[in-house]
Amino acid sequence: MVGLPEQESRQSAIEKESANKGDIVQGAFVDTYSNLTYKHIMALRWATRYCPSAKFVVKIDDDVYVDVWRLADEIDRRFGLSVGTQHLICCGHVFANNTVYRDPQSKYYVTRSEWPRDGAYPPFCAGAAILYSSDVVAKMDAESQTTPYFRLDDVYVTAVLRQRLGLNMKVFEGKLEWRPNVVRRYIDAKTKPDFLFALTAEPTQILLLWQLRQSGAVSKDGGR
Repeated sequence: MVGLPEQESRQSAIEKESANKGDIVQGAFVDTYSNLTYKHIMALRWATRYCPSAKFVVKIDDDVYVDVWRLADEIDRRFGLSVGTQHLICCGHVFANNTVYRDPQSKYYVTRSEWPRDGAYPPFCAGAAILYSSDVVAKMDAESQTTPYFRLDDVYVTAVLRQRLGLNMKVFEGKLEWRPNVVRRYIDAKTKPDFLFALTAEPTQILLLWQLRQSGAVSKDGGR
């Protein structure tokens, strides 16, 4: 899921990737941090339109490793992979008391015209990895059509839209690895990762974790 590149010269590379792999969905907005909400909603809309039989949709950032086998097992254990579920938002971490930043130097700065209230945002998911049931994906896409835009996508989707729809969140407790030094230790020790999701410092780490997951490397609990 991408927007338009800030440098027009990069568009040809995106089109080449799309022609070769067929793995690009591109929206009509410039791909910047302030436009991440457009990208998030675009992903939900695309899934609603083109994956109508899917029971679940997983949204991950492009710097996040995901263990699809462990994730399938976790979904099946908690929610029932074959039968599916409804009204589900489940993420690796919930920010329960995150401050509204008023410092113009902050990456997360918002003006009072964007968000009038001071204090903390309503609870919202860390956007690195979010599992939605398919009914929630469709409802959030529809609700976004009548909900004023807010550029912090995690807040907009999993706080604002979620509350308007009367939904609660669940958490993959202890399944998201945030610490780059821990991820590096797994790679250096050639240890099979035992987390569902991991935030990586560079794209090559995702490939290395994936290779360790598929190899005969031993995990920390002694399993393969």
